[in-house]
Amino acid sequence: MEDVFGQLQVQVCREIHLVEELHSLRQLLSRCVSISIRQIW
Repeated sequence: MEDVFGQLQVQVCREIHLVEELHSLRQLLSRCVSISIRQIW
C-alpha cells in the first residue's frame, strides 16, 4: 500500500512541476509578445 502511495506522490509532483513549467513558459511568451508589439509600434 505504501508503494502505491509513493508512486502517486511522484506522479503528483511531476504534474505540479509540469504546471509550473507551463506557467513560466506562458509568462515568457507574453513578455516576448509585448516586447515585439512595442517594437512594431
